[in-house]
Amino acid sequence: MVTNLKKQMDIFLDTIDLEIINEYFEIGILAGVTTNPTLAKRFNMKDDIEMIKEVRSVMKEGEIHVEAFGDNVEEIVNNAHRILDKSQDENLVFKIPFSKSGVKSVNNLKKHNLKTNLHLIFSINQALIASSIETNYICP
Repeated sequence: MVTNLKKQMDIFLDTIDLEIINEYFEIGILAGVTTNPTLAKRFNMKDDIEMIKEVRSVMKEGEIHVEAFGDNVEEIVNNAHRILDKSQDENLVFKIPFSKSGVKSVNNLKKHNLKTNLHLIFSINQALIASSIETNYICP
């Protein structure tokens, strides 16, 4: 008999197709979804808040990774707080593109106990930097 099994992997879908999300959520294997503005437009969702609410309507629990936009640290951080405040969803992960402003934003958001996903990682050096600041997720 095997005991003390640890979960080795989380499964995330990179879609906001509600039928697909619902299918995998009902199976019980879905840890969350990653989203982006292109997907929202493709599925006729007017903005990130509507997108979060629509996804949450079929995925009752699990993380929703959502972009925190901005050209500088202040804009990125303010956008993350806007999304959190307007969506009232406590299980969000803020996707932030890798850049100097992105790294600073991750450090700022961590101080507020918000989860981050530093994405658009294209090199090992970028991944090492992302790891060193302890972002919750690193995505290529």
